[in-house]
Amino acid sequence: WIVAAILFAGDLGLALLFELVDLDGLSQLWATLGWHVIVGFAAEDLRRWTLRLRGYALAEIVAAENAAAAERRYFDHHPAMAKPAWR
Repeated sequence: WIVAAILFAGDLGLALLFELVDLDGLSQLWATLGWHVIVGFAAEDLRRWTLRLRGYALAEIVAAENAAAAERRYFDHHPAMAKPAWR
C-alpha cells in the first residue's frame, strides 16, 4: 500500500500542478503520459522494494524454460535447501 500511496500522491501532485500552471489539455496529456511511462519503467524496482520491506531477499536468479525447470535447477545447486522440512 505504500507504493500505491506514493503513486497516488504523484498523480495528485501532477493534477495540482496542472491547476496552478493552467496547462492546456494536450500538454496535460503529454505530461500525464510521461509520468505514467516513468512509473511503468520503475514498476519492477517498486515491486522489489515492497518485497524487501516485507522481509524477502534476492537469493539468486535462475533462468529456465518454465517455473518447474527453474525450481529444479535452483535446488540442484542448493541441495541442502531441497531436504524435507520434517527430517
